[in-house]
Amino acid sequence: VNSEGHSHIFTARQEGLEHLGLNPGQPARISGVAASNSTVLAAVQAGEIVRWDQCEGATVPIDFGRDRCTDVARVLLEPKGFHAIITSRMGESWYLNFQSNQAKPLPKLKGHQIETVAWDPDSTPASTRDLIVGTERGQLLHVVINDGKEKLVRPLYAFELGGSGRQPNVAAIHQPVCGVHRERVQCKADMAERILVLAAAGCGLYAFMGPSLEGLTPRETSKALVYEVPRDSPHGDLLVDSASVGDAFAKNIFWLTGVGVLSCTIKNPVEADNAVLEGPPSIIPFPPSPKEIVKHNHGGSLVSSLLPPEPPPAPLAMALARYHIIFLFNDRWAAVSRINHELVQQQEWAKTTHGLPRGLSRDLHGERLWMYSDKQLFEIVAEREDRSIWLLLLRMERFDEALKACTLPAQRTRVLAAHADWLFRTGKFVEAAKKFAEDTAVPFEHVALRFLQVDHKPALLEYLRCRLRRCQKDDRVTRALLGVWAVEMSLAHLNDMRLAAHGSKARAALDVERGKLKDLLRDCKDLDVHEPLYHLLQSHGWLDELAYFAEARRDFNTVIVHHVSRRDCVSAINKLADFQADGAGEDLVCRFAPVLFGAEPRAFVSLLLRPQLERVDPLSVLPAVYLPRAPPSHRAEALRYLKHVVQNHPELIGQGGEAAAGGGESAPSVPSIRTGSLLPDNDFVTGAVEDFLGGGGAAPGCGSWASGTAVLNASVVLFACDCVDAKAKEQAAAGAASRAVESPPEAAVAIAGGAEDQLIDFLTEQQSNTLLDPRFALRVCTEKGLSRAAVLLYGIMGMHEEAVDVALQQGDVGLAKQNACKPPDARLRQKLWLRIVENQVASGDVQIITGLIRESQELSVRDVLPYMSDAMTISAFQAEICECLDKYENQIETMRQEMDDHQRALEAFKEDLKEAEERTVTIEQDQPCEICGIPAMQERFYVFACTHCFHEACLRALILPTLSQESSDRLLALEATRVEHQAAAAGSLAVSQPAKTLAEVEDALDGILADDCPLCGHLMIQTITRPFIDAHEQEEIDSWALS
Repeated sequence: VNSEGHSHIFTARQEGLEHLGLNPGQPARISGVAASNSTVLAAVQAGEIVRWDQCEGATVPIDFGRDRCTDVARVLLEPKGFHAIITSRMGESWYLNFQSNQAKPLPKLKGHQIETVAWDPDSTPASTRDLIVGTERGQLLHVVINDGKEKLVRPLYAFELGGSGRQPNVAAIHQPVCGVHRERVQCKADMAERILVLAAAGCGLYAFMGPSLEGLTPRETSKALVYEVPRDSPHGDLLVDSASVGDAFAKNIFWLTGVGVLSCTIKNPVEADNAVLEGPPSIIPFPPSPKEIVKHNHGGSLVSSLLPPEPPPAPLAMALARYHIIFLFNDRWAAVSRINHELVQQQEWAKTTHGLPRGLSRDLHGERLWMYSDKQLFEIVAEREDRSIWLLLLRMERFDEALKACTLPAQRTRVLAAHADWLFRTGKFVEAAKKFAEDTAVPFEHVALRFLQVDHKPALLEYLRCRLRRCQKDDRVTRALLGVWAVEMSLAHLNDMRLAAHGSKARAALDVERGKLKDLLRDCKDLDVHEPLYHLLQSHGWLDELAYFAEARRDFNTVIVHHVSRRDCVSAINKLADFQADGAGEDLVCRFAPVLFGAEPRAFVSLLLRPQLERVDPLSVLPAVYLPRAPPSHRAEALRYLKHVVQNHPELIGQGGEAAAGGGESAPSVPSIRTGSLLPDNDFVTGAVEDFLGGGGAAPGCGSWASGTAVLNASVVLFACDCVDAKAKEQAAAGAASRAVESPPEAAVAIAGGAEDQLIDFLTEQQSNTLLDPRFALRVCTEKGLSRAAVLLYGIMGMHEEAVDVALQQGDVGLAKQNACKPPDARLRQKLWLRIVENQVASGDVQIITGLIRESQELSVRDVLPYMSDAMTISAFQAEICECLDKYENQIETMRQEMDDHQRALEAFKEDLKEAEERTVTIEQDQPCEICGIPAMQERFYVFACTHCFHEACLRALILPTLSQESSDRLLALEATRVEHQAAAAGSLAVSQPAKTLAEVEDALDGILADDCPLCGHLMIQTITRPFIDAHEQEEIDSWALS
């Protein structure tokens, strides 16, 4: 436990030497330990090396063969654990693979005292790939080992004083390479990958970079130098690890020098100037020894006490934990924070008990840290190493990193509150508002009052927005209060900005703030505060935002009211189209149909014709589009919609099965609106359509039309109005023609005829429709003077006489002829043709009369003669009279032949009847019944022409199940009647005489029972599909069952 009462983070736990194959009593001393991937390689001064597999708990000695290693200097183990290099103090090296216990010598590396190795991260179990080896003589070697043999040993660089790196001077002083590391970085110029090699030699840190090891630059020591310290370390470890806090991909360098640990970050990607470090490095001082501190404070002269203490000596070894640096000194080991470089823990070393300290080794993959002396092996165990990291970062005001390091909600709350307070104190009010919103532990009123005291509305507004977004969905009351206050604050802020928006930047800022207001309104769409928000937005004049909020709430009625109140019916129609795509109700279309159709008839009808609006009830829209007194453009669009209804709603107009019956309701009324406002106004709807149509007046009511008849009747009226307009144009053209002979009115006449043709075509298509009201259509056509259409309607109603009379009154003989041919009754057709003849006789043209006779196919000269005037001579009809006589002659001859044929057929029938009465069937006296086998003559029987005989009782039993219910009932009734006759004849019962005689009853029974032979007639054919055993014959079924 430390001085503050907290338990230590790190604990040195001693491991038994038996794991290393050593006995405590042995004189051998540990000279080196390397750990990686849960494997420990330990070397003793006698030259023995053992491998301790922590997972399997096995210890295996390493065999060096005949070339036994007698003095191990270093054991270098790859982080993956695949490969290891063992060196001796004599400059010899061995290679060891994780799959083998046999160490193999490396003769090409003989004479090189290896100090450090940069392993290739792409190594495989069989190959080390590209190794970078640092030697005691200041050389960097490129080494490749495959299958235990050196495939390549090539010098890369030499660190010397007084000579060039490529051509060393004999008198040059070598700088031992005490640390080397390789890293992959990207070049910012082309984003291509580069190899960065960092080497620590003497007092300098050097960097080389290139696309490959062969292309490393620079080649001069002065250019490669990155940083230089005044005093080197005899150990000089160079360690690289991921950053403990901050960017997880950043790599931190820790170089053990004589003045402290140099700490810096590798820059990635590398800039064009090839600077490989992020900013200037920092020096982490070595923790002083407690004994030296006491000696400096209490001992020595006055002058020495005033001077700063001497820097502590460099440690023997250094290792990295997640958040700390572990130092091993001659008399102690210590842990220093990697974040604030302060001493966290320090513990003295008992040399007499544990021996002389040797070094540290970190297992990167196993996340274990080892410390060893010449006598003992310890594992440094960390207990909640990150326990106070958040507090440490908070004191350093590194708030974002502290927030990431928090593990408890209370820690997070404290960091957020401190960060928000720091931002507030430094004047960053908006950022402070965001942080205050994240920390819900700070009272809401406290934060609001602080922002109100400094009169910073944007910050308070941002705080309200963020709190609203972070509020729980089920806390509707709090969200409602926050939402209304935030919207009110935002509108006030927008008003201030709008007054000051004179430049492009100010307008851009205003647009940004309006976007934030829309986001805020979207967050409030699910709250039950739409009425106060509507009032706020309208009172401040932000109507576009009001429409946006209404649309976000799916309050489509308010959106349409907004556009209609601005007389922007095109936008209203477009919004209706968008709403229908979102599945909005079709009642909106019906409610706003009068105003929208009156303003934009073509666009509104195009909207109605969209497939999404197929479910809109045409009867609800009909009162809005039925405007007979509207301009022709409106009537044309109304007819376009009604034609669409006729074609696509056959079930409504009686063409898709049963016609739609009553029960329809008129369209709902449109909400009253006042121009420029969204408040109700009772006078708006009354005059809206008239204003759009220029005072055309309201359409006649059609509320009584409750079926598809309304669509047909409205079409008839609109077609008739078009015909009236066409006739007016015709009369105007005729008047102009009378004033100017050179201007013929043929074009106007063609227009009028074409309009009436459209009406006639429509009535012709619908004449078989039961929902068509021909009387209504006839009344309309009569009022409008449309005689051709009236004639057609008379014919549809079956009033052919009136149709012919009207056609003749209008002088249209051709139309009269067409209607005269329609009646199904020949006498009525003849009557109608005679009316046509009577009308044409006044002309005195014999050819016309004869033509009518031939065309009618109903009249003869005899029928026409009574209508002829006395001035006409019979010679004019000589051909017709002769033709009539020839026709009569042919008819008489045909009737005579038919009478002869009937006479011959009657005689043949009499002969057949006589033969049938005399026909007999002869049977044997012992002829058996086909059913029971008893002689048929023993009782009443039936014999058929096929000579099959049946007793009456047997035949009845066979025939009765095959009879229909009606025939069966009739058979039983006849049998009962026969019994009554027999009883009456015997006089045994006093019964009334039946209506039918006994002979009639017997004949009727014979007709049922003896209609056909049951064995060779139709009954036998019908029983082919019948099973041999019926379902009700259970006894027969049981007799065939297997026991």
